[in-house]
Amino acid sequence: MTDEIKRYFLERYEKASFRVVPGHWPDFESREAVDRWIEAMEATLKVAQEEIRQEPKSTPDRCPFCGAKAGRIARSFSDSKYYVLCSPRRGGCSAKGPERTMKESAIRAWNRRNGT
Repeated sequence: MTDEIKRYFLERYEKASFRVVPGHWPDFESREAVDRWIEAMEATLKVAQEEIRQEPKSTPDRCPFCGAKAGRIARSFSDSKYYVLCSPRRGGCSAKGPERTMKESAIRAWNRRNGT
């Protein structure tokens, strides 16, 4: 990174709403690259802040496999983790969601459908 680009970066970085460990930023080749990186980091921060502010949904969505009404929250006996179960007692297909240590996380994983 040239001295000119470094000065430009530091100017922009001082005004940014995020911080990174000093020296852990790209080796910028141009002002445009600095601008793109700053904008991308700001956008990422905004998305993360919005995600944090959202109230977690307290009930599971319908089953993605059979469409049955919201499953029940269950807890495994072996490691006490929570998961959502599409209950056959309620007309469901017995699909089981990802296990998580917290109820809210199990519901969120079920509602996202990909378990992350």
